[in-house]
Amino acid sequence: MSNFTFSLASVGASTGTEINSSFYSKTKDEDLTYTGTDTVVWDRVNSERLRRGLPGLASLGYPRPPEDVATTPAAGPANSGASTFEIKGPPGMTFEQAKAIFDKQVKTGALVGFKSGDTLSAATQAADGLASAQAQLTQGLTGVSGVNTGNFASALAAGGVDLRTGRIASVDAAFASGGLSAVGGALGTSINSAAFAIGSAGGALNGSLAGISAGLSGAVGPAVSSVSGVLTGATGQIGSVATQAIGTINKVITGTPVTSPIDVANFAKQIPALTSIEGMKQPEVTAVLAQAKNLVAQGPAVLSNTKGVGEFGLSVSQLEKAGVLKPGMAALADKFSASLSAVLKSPAAYTGKDGIKDVSSLLASVPKQTEIQQTLMAQGLNDLKAIGIPIDKLSAQGVAGVALSAAKSVPNTESLLKNLPVPDAVKAEFDTAVRDGAYAVNLSQTKVPDVFKAVDTPVPAADTVNRTTVDAATTRVLGNDKIPEPNYGPSTRDSLSDDAFADKYSLLYADVLNNYINPTGRIFQSVENKISALQNQQTITLAQFQEINAEFQAAREKYNSEAPAKIGELNSFVEQGTARQQRVIDDERLSSSRTKLLNLIQYLLKTSAEIKEQLRLLRGKIQG
Repeated sequence: MSNFTFSLASVGASTGTEINSSFYSKTKDEDLTYTGTDTVVWDRVNSERLRRGLPGLASLGYPRPPEDVATTPAAGPANSGASTFEIKGPPGMTFEQAKAIFDKQVKTGALVGFKSGDTLSAATQAADGLASAQAQLTQGLTGVSGVNTGNFASALAAGGVDLRTGRIASVDAAFASGGLSAVGGALGTSINSAAFAIGSAGGALNGSLAGISAGLSGAVGPAVSSVSGVLTGATGQIGSVATQAIGTINKVITGTPVTSPIDVANFAKQIPALTSIEGMKQPEVTAVLAQAKNLVAQGPAVLSNTKGVGEFGLSVSQLEKAGVLKPGMAALADKFSASLSAVLKSPAAYTGKDGIKDVSSLLASVPKQTEIQQTLMAQGLNDLKAIGIPIDKLSAQGVAGVALSAAKSVPNTESLLKNLPVPDAVKAEFDTAVRDGAYAVNLSQTKVPDVFKAVDTPVPAADTVNRTTVDAATTRVLGNDKIPEPNYGPSTRDSLSDDAFADKYSLLYADVLNNYINPTGRIFQSVENKISALQNQQTITLAQFQEINAEFQAAREKYNSEAPAKIGELNSFVEQGTARQQRVIDDERLSSSRTKLLNLIQYLLKTSAEIKEQLRLLRGKIQG
């Protein structure tokens, strides 16, 4: 083990900069301010605020001091003079390598706040520096300028890290010399070795900090203290991003006028949403869809190069993301500066999803346009969550505006929520979406009557005919001795007239519909409504889950055990009929056609699969 001792006194004297000893990694957010004239200190404080996701000093009324203002260097930091820092490295480390690491720690502020006699070791780094390293590494991987992944990989390799296995030879040797296995030994040695090796090689991202993270992932097994540090850093970052996003949304909602507000009539005319989205309930999503139409102000059958496709103004990139257009169409349109109408007029651009094979079929279907818009809103929110935007921290009003904006562009929405610079036109569009989206949710919650919010899934009618009355009337009409009464009993094809065949079919059809299809559909609808209510809760009890699951499984078992035989009996009877008789009962215009019965059966199968998936997701909410 190589030991080297350094002092901050020489650093302060050589740089001539003022080191503010009150600024360090444990400083509270509200204490990160600076009113002096030293531009170096101002830059460091401002940088720390931005790293935490806080507003910059300038936005708080603390502008950066002019460069030409003369400042007198302070006598030295509170921990200078006799303050020494001991750096421990692997065997064979030179003084120059240790000095390079020490200088890098000073420049990044990692040593500020240590007391006289403190030692720069794995424990202090894991306790105070790892959270910052994790945050910087996360920012680098999500697009912070200045990160060169190629240089970073080179730095890892130069520091002794095997890029294929993630192992560090010096770390394994250190473990072995201490009698420990290379996969579960001392945390301090492994972190120090990785940090020093990578730090001495440099790197595009803070070398020493990235080294700590690499050491943890490549050479150290389970380590409670390191995991705690990472989680603490991640929590802080999420909190700061959430605060920034909520602040941005609140500022827009309170400071921007409503542009195109919807009313109750707009809500009533809107096709109901397919499902809830994140923090918005189903009626609130319906209101947001109506608001999206108001913002575009275009008919469903209109294609405009300026506004887009249909009543939601869909663009090429949106249709591509929704799966309607083939991948790469948006990039191709940008490359050749092709207009929207030019792209959409080619049938080769379509995937054929949901039967949309050309622009005419898309413009002719309002339900398809509505489904695409809701899909884009849900996908946009999921994409934002994946890159660290805490959507679950937002209210339904906040989620509405973010969903409308993300449906257009996820990168622009991310930049605006993080208060990053964007073009004025993009900012204006975002402000309008957030303010009008929040208004739509408020309208749904306070002004729309409950009867308009109810989602009624149609179930085929049952028991609408009194068979006794019909039979009596038939007997009176056909009471003449020359006209035999209808025979509803078993019969062969040759002995049944067309009317008798139709009557027999009607009885079998009614049996399947009223005793199996309709009851099962009602139970499925009831189960879906109960699941929807529980989905809005943070947690549910095991008893609540078991009650819904038991109701669903009982309906499925009854249907599966009895309905197939009855449906087979019906089909077998039809096959005995003449070609003319079969053609009559298969006419789709009849309320009792076999085609409609088949559609009802397909609906039950689809709903059953959807309920099974909803129950699987609901199981995760069970307490404990």
